[in-house]
Amino acid sequence: MREWRDACKVEIGYADGGIYNVSALKWTQTAYMQPQMHPYDRYFYDAATHQYTVERWLSDLVSRYGKIDAALVWPTYPNIGIDDRNQFDLIRAMPGGVPAIRTFVRALHGYGVRVLWPYNPWDHGTLQPTEGDHATAMAALLAESGADGLNGDTMPYVPYEFYNKSAAAGRPAALEPEGGGTEASAKWETLGWGYWKYPLEPQVDKWKWLDGRRLTNVCDRWAKNHTDNLQAAWFNGDGFETWENVWGTWNGLTARDAEAVRRVGALARFFGGSGYLTSRDWMPHAPTRAPGAVYASRFPHPDPRRAQSGEAFYTMVNRVARNVSGALLALNVSAGARVFDCYAGIELTPVPTERPLPHPTATSTMRSSGDGAPGPREVVISSAIEAIGYGGILVVDGSQMTPALTTFLGRMQAMTAGQPLAKYDSTWRVLPQKMAAASAAPPPTRPAPVAEPPAGMVAIPAAAAYTFRTRGVEIEGDDAHGVDVQFPWEAAPQREHEHTMSVSAFHIDRYPVTCVEYSAYLRASGYAPADPTHFLRNWKVTRALATGDDRPLTTTYTYPPEYANKPVTYVSLSDARAFCAFNGKRLPHVWEWQLAAQGTNASRLYPWGDEDDSTGHYRPILHSGNQIPGPDDVDAHAPQGDSPYGVSDMVGNVWQLTDEFEDAHTRYVVLRGSSNYRPAGSKWYFPEARRLDLHNKYLLMDSSYERAGTLGFRCVKDANE
Repeated sequence: MREWRDACKVEIGYADGGIYNVSALKWTQTAYMQPQMHPYDRYFYDAATHQYTVERWLSDLVSRYGKIDAALVWPTYPNIGIDDRNQFDLIRAMPGGVPAIRTFVRALHGYGVRVLWPYNPWDHGTLQPTEGDHATAMAALLAESGADGLNGDTMPYVPYEFYNKSAAAGRPAALEPEGGGTEASAKWETLGWGYWKYPLEPQVDKWKWLDGRRLTNVCDRWAKNHTDNLQAAWFNGDGFETWENVWGTWNGLTARDAEAVRRVGALARFFGGSGYLTSRDWMPHAPTRAPGAVYASRFPHPDPRRAQSGEAFYTMVNRVARNVSGALLALNVSAGARVFDCYAGIELTPVPTERPLPHPTATSTMRSSGDGAPGPREVVISSAIEAIGYGGILVVDGSQMTPALTTFLGRMQAMTAGQPLAKYDSTWRVLPQKMAAASAAPPPTRPAPVAEPPAGMVAIPAAAAYTFRTRGVEIEGDDAHGVDVQFPWEAAPQREHEHTMSVSAFHIDRYPVTCVEYSAYLRASGYAPADPTHFLRNWKVTRALATGDDRPLTTTYTYPPEYANKPVTYVSLSDARAFCAFNGKRLPHVWEWQLAAQGTNASRLYPWGDEDDSTGHYRPILHSGNQIPGPDDVDAHAPQGDSPYGVSDMVGNVWQLTDEFEDAHTRYVVLRGSSNYRPAGSKWYFPEARRLDLHNKYLLMDSSYERAGTLGFRCVKDANE
């Protein structure tokens, strides 16, 4: 390992690792706990008050697993690709725009939490950033937002230009490649992710071995038990990705894992902040007296003189499912040294021994100080580590004891005494979902039924035994983790759904709501969204002072003449609901939309039959350029593309809003029908779902973020039976 390290440094011209001397990046060396999170998490953003709730989000994390040091704030995938907005557009579309983003970044900084953005290198199929290349665009975003770095999604390394351009813009970026890094990129990357294997004997972090200041965040997003991940991180003096909201599917830490994170995080911050865990002279796999069970890494004191006298900190993990007690380490220590079990917060009594060490250690060649003081003595350190648990042994000169260390040991003793991790529940549980109240719309808020279909609507007769069959097209996740939807009759969220149900009669709009209809609604209702960002973005917007004493500013929206008969887009879920309510209607339930498109034949795959069409006869042609083409007219494919009930434009023109669902952390709306656009060049873009047995989830935050150029809606109204 030493030979590889020496050769590597020569090969890449590593010198002293100057990147770690950049003051703006010092924080990366000790950012041990980093959740990847989504800003639409309901603990972080309150859609009812339209406010970011940083304190609530942090309080939840602290109460469950302790402090965090950084946050990877991820608003792009999986929503990216629903229209032509690029990754930088989606970030800036967050509620309040860049000013609000700067505010919550400052709030996180105030709590000692650094902020990273995602960088999606595969995003070349959408609109190209106005700044030109991606590195320049990311540098601009970092400078505007005050964030501290980026995570290179899917990337083995992040190219140097991202650091160079961010530094030139005045905000040197911490770079965190998902793939961990390469030899060459070690010169400009200070962070990385680790997707590791977990044999009994812990693997050594290659990049931390190259330079002890490098920090890898061990990541295993779908694991239900994180013992392997956290032990690997602790053994290497590394960080852990406390990722729970995985693309809107909640994979929460168990109580046992959460408590382990709290304890390991406390140890890491103290000894990392003291300089031990960033030592370039660390030694993984320091010999232990419990081989095959307990594994240790030795981190010498950052002061070379104190390190030479034997002062060091040992990270330890018990890899077996049984408690281990007794002799754990055999060390050479100087006279006056004191030894502490820092995990338990107690002092240990070293026992002198003549027994030789199993292998030489970094301190085994120490001699007396030359001033008559006794030289190092060999001792055995005895303590205990619980089954699949964690430990930390400190050897320190007794004269160097500090109040901070004494206080910390007391804190760890209070945290762990009589409270083994085995007492904490290790059972993983799915987070239940429910249909949002606005979708359920119980009486009296539900519009009154009518016998005959109103103008422009089609009657859908009751179906006493309709087989509702659908499947989510999310790219990642599975039923075991609660991906997709939990319909009211289901015990947990799942991807595949089949349910025979009674559907009451209803009326549904023959076409999606058009621009001419929405324009008439604006005139009649006076509707003005609280946040007009991207509202009717493809219309002409005119702002003028109104008449009157206070002369308020008025805004007029005018659709292009050729858009009169096209579906209205760039409206949010709340915009669509307001339209429906004003007209005495509501949005359709998922199963109502499918019944109207499919008829009672649950095997029917498209409104017109069982074969898709790419000719533009039954549905619009799919486009994949960098810019959305805009939808076809709603009647352009009628009647040939109609459903068995004569409902038009159900598939392939615009995505259509149905039910909203929520759990404690995420809100989303189920979209049906797909659109005539999907960016090319990457599998990670928002998947299509044209078939009638498929649907997609659109993660919700607030109107500015939700409005898309391919998202429309139609309304329904209950019918008298």
